[in-house]
Amino acid sequence: MRVAEIQFVGSKVFKSGKLRDHMKHVKEAGLITRLRNRTFSIAKAGFDLHQVDNYMKSKGYLQPVTVSL
Repeated sequence: MRVAEIQFVGSKVFKSGKLRDHMKHVKEAGLITRLRNRTFSIAKAGFDLHQVDNYMKSKGYLQPVTVSL
């Protein structure tokens, strides 16, 4: 399974692109991801969302991420 789109809903301070930059393992499907043969993994998605959460907390947001997969 490939990820077609990653959306961050409700973020008025951070742009979705900036938050996606902090995701290391899960990327939106595109030419590069097809060549690298990346597929979706719940464990890797959890790690990436934890990274986004840490980034937002470092900017002063105490409970920034609510996950919906």
